[in-house]
Amino acid sequence: MAMMAADEEALTIACADRGLPLLLLRPTLIYGCGMDRNVSRLAELAARFGLIPLAGPAGGLRQPVHADDLATLAVLALQSVRPVDSVSAACGGATLTYREMVERIAALQPRLVRLPGLPEGLLVALLWMLSSIKAVRGAGPEMVRRQNQDLVFDDSALRLALDWTPRPFDPRPEDFEVPEHCRALQLPLDR
Repeated sequence: MAMMAADEEALTIACADRGLPLLLLRPTLIYGCGMDRNVSRLAELAARFGLIPLAGPAGGLRQPVHADDLATLAVLALQSVRPVDSVSAACGGATLTYREMVERIAALQPRLVRLPGLPEGLLVALLWMLSSIKAVRGAGPEMVRRQNQDLVFDDSALRLALDWTPRPFDPRPEDFEVPEHCRALQLPLDR
């Protein structure tokens, strides 16, 4: 995160020095195209194990944003008559709890997926013990704690400035797969 912040600051300074507008987007939880490490990983867990353990109530709020909506936003920004010079979140079209998000992902599976709520400490210990499994790799204590933290932002000024309306979170099975036309362009992923 520190490297990202430093890169943002350097870009902001470079644009200011040159008198260029800068629209710096900070998307929320991105999904779609099967390349994300959040929503697609949850779908993989559901498909493989029929189980997605949650940290207690998993009541933290989320605003998942589809990759296609972000692409549309980028095109709108490039085509805008008046450049938007701003740093802004870019959120999805719905705010829902982490549990509700996981329930929608689980509902896409052909079999019943259980969503047990476990104490945070127990879930952290389980993730550590199962860390060699590909679908679990990279999930850590902070990821567990965040399930009960609100991660929501206000992007209303951006939506108004660019007339952007992202879709609500209604995932489809194809959102968890890399589209065929993109596979030839895809770089190898360490997943």
